Amino acid sequence: MEKQGLRITAATLAPFFLFISVLTFGLWFSVFRGGAVSNVITSTMSDSRVQSGFGVEFADSLLNSADATTRTAMEVHKPELQSALAKKLGTKESQDKVAALATQVFDALMNGSATTTLDIRPVLTDAIDAINTVPGIPQVTPDLIGDVEPKVLGSESDPLPDLGAVKSAVTALGIASILLGLLFTFFIWRESKTRFRGVGIPLVSVGAFWMLVTFPAPGIISAGSEMGLQRDIIKAASTAVLSGPRTLAMIFFVVGIALLGTHFYRSRQPKVESEIGRAHV
Repeated sequence: MEKQGLRITAATLAPFFLFISVLTFGLWFSVFRGGAVSNVITSTMSDSRVQSGFGVEFADSLLNSADATTRTAMEVHKPELQSALAKKLGTKESQDKVAALATQVFDALMNGSATTTLDIRPVLTDAIDAINTVPGIPQVTPDLIGDVEPKVLGSESDPLPDLGAVKSAVTALGIASILLGLLFTFFIWRESKTRFRGVGIPLVSVGAFWMLVTFPAPGIISAGSEMGLQRDIIKAASTAVLSGPRTLAMIFFVVGIALLGTHFYRSRQPKVESEIGRAHV
């Protein structure tokens, strides 16, 4: 009777903790794990629509700040300039520079730093390199950005928000939920007479649910944003952020399908052998 109660408890809690772990452990892996946010930024910057959008934005910004002669040349060659800037942003070198800046901000938010100072000149240098590849536009020298001051985010009177507690909560909940989910799953496996089905069903159910959520989610999340670069960034970034939960859901689903397939195969074996035996009699 006591074992029956434990089996019921395990059958209830295993799907519950597995369900939570897909989101919490998945988000920890794709965002809060050390260095993971750099992968999110790199993945976002690898999106061709994001690159094209930034190319347009950079080109407009350069047009507004250029001198009259350079501005006229940029207007004439604006499509080529936009393409060159987008192409430069698509290189690993430029993506790594942008990711380093984003990681610096992320670390400051997670560590409770009041301020952080960003040196954007390496990114501007890449923009200058892109401009200089466009024929017809006067060559721009790096001296143009020599006076650009590093950008300071936050201040002592208005510090950056401290999001370290969020990271700690997601990390703790993620690790605890995946361990408890696997522990109760193991108990089902050990105690159940139909272990393949007993473990396979919750894995397939949890995996299928989160797959149905995480695959369309980026499009749904970005749908509320304005058309253009903002929407493209949100869609690409949310795709990268949800890659952890999506991958874990797929693993659960595939393993669950394999276990259910094994259960079906093994349950059919005695019937097949019995029919073969009768045929020989």
